[in-house]
Amino acid sequence: MLLALLLAVLQAGPPAVAGHALVYAGDQGLLLLNADGATGKRIWRWDGQHWALVPGEHPQVHSLAAVAYDPDTQAIFMHGGAIGHPSEGGQIDWKPDASTLRFDGKVWTTVATTGPAPRDHHAMVYDRARKRLVLYGGTDADPSGRSTWFDDTWEWDGKQWIELEGAGPTVSAHFGMAYDEKRERVVLAGGFGQRGPDARVWELDGKRWTPIETGDAGGPALRTSPRMAFDAQLGKVVLFGGESDRVHSSDTWAWDGTQWSRIAAEGPPGRSVHALAYDGTRGVLVMYGGAGPSELDDLWELDGSSGAGSLPADSSCMPLWRLLDLSRCEEVHETPRSARHFESRRTASARRGCAAHEASPADERREAEAQARQVGAGVTSGK
Repeated sequence: MLLALLLAVLQAGPPAVAGHALVYAGDQGLLLLNADGATGKRIWRWDGQHWALVPGEHPQVHSLAAVAYDPDTQAIFMHGGAIGHPSEGGQIDWKPDASTLRFDGKVWTTVATTGPAPRDHHAMVYDRARKRLVLYGGTDADPSGRSTWFDDTWEWDGKQWIELEGAGPTVSAHFGMAYDEKRERVVLAGGFGQRGPDARVWELDGKRWTPIETGDAGGPALRTSPRMAFDAQLGKVVLFGGESDRVHSSDTWAWDGTQWSRIAAEGPPGRSVHALAYDGTRGVLVMYGGAGPSELDDLWELDGSSGAGSLPADSSCMPLWRLLDLSRCEEVHETPRSARHFESRRTASARRGCAAHEASPADERREAEAQARQVGAGVTSGK
């Protein structure tokens, strides 16, 4: 216990990480899972201003697991992922898992060990219309280089996994997937499989997967490991980042069921295998970490409320990403983690009246509070 407290003091917030999960869990808030090294067991909560450790006993990190929240049972579900096992020479041997875990906000329970085979690099979402968790794809990458590429689709009915009939998308892993709450479709983009990459968008209506050709309408270039989430303010699925030919993308796109639209002229540094989720309480997209030239520990928000309905053709009036202050865990007195205080980026277009760039009273309040915390830290340290 003393060691855990000491580590919390020394580490101000979640570490630089890739292959983790960020999930909005209703009253539980916005939770960051699988972001604590190879053998760590901590979970973090972000409330819009501070990081806090979630109390309780948590499972060991499951890297690149499939994680989703079921609002009807008010529980987080996690399937698979790679678990690190110490081996000779101090190395970590990562092995895919097949268990399904459930977290009710207090206790983790193993609810299934059968169903989808051991895997990672897959994804899971909650189909609100059908009240089912939907899991697709993945791989069981072997250190020898031999891998099984999965194109199977599974549903969790609350008691067991049921495999859906029919072929899945041509890509099996390293894709992005989200549930479009407005159109009641599971949306998948990016990734690759045994037949290589696929530029099409795939949608699941609860019965079958359908590929959608985007043609010459434009959209994200071929890429692996982007991340996607449904933005309720925009009413669209949003995609950020990914990797192509060892170049990390920093573009942001929205999918309306027919075509892609670029929705942010600028964005965070390019990255892949990051975590992206929509905070239903605060009405913003939140992104943490990922892999660029190295693993990242930055936290960003995108407020798409100004773009709801129709997105502006003028890039100067598009929604902006904001780099947030990363504060210490509230169990360690909430002093600033670094000099990277809340950055509210405004442009000349805001002064011209673009609603997308006008700071709200909440923005002003958060910025003032962040700056006050930074000044207070300087006084304390004598700087």
